Amino acid sequence: MYEKAFETLEVIKQETEKCYQELKKECKTYQELEKAIRDIEWYGAYGGELLVKLLRHKMEKEKSRLPIR
Repeated sequence: MYEKAFETLEVIKQETEKCYQELKKECKTYQELEKAIRDIEWYGAYGGELLVKLLRHKMEKEKSRLPIR
């Protein structure tokens, strides 16, 4: 019954992970990563709110492993 919804959620999860990993490659510090996510937030009016929330959640989980300058 909810199969399509679960498929969609899985795709969102996978694509968010890809996006986050690419951002991490480009950012050397937590501060840079945080700025990149803030920059993405500008697109909130275009559906970016969910992505920003997911990216921030991932960042908070990993921030202790990133160098802080």
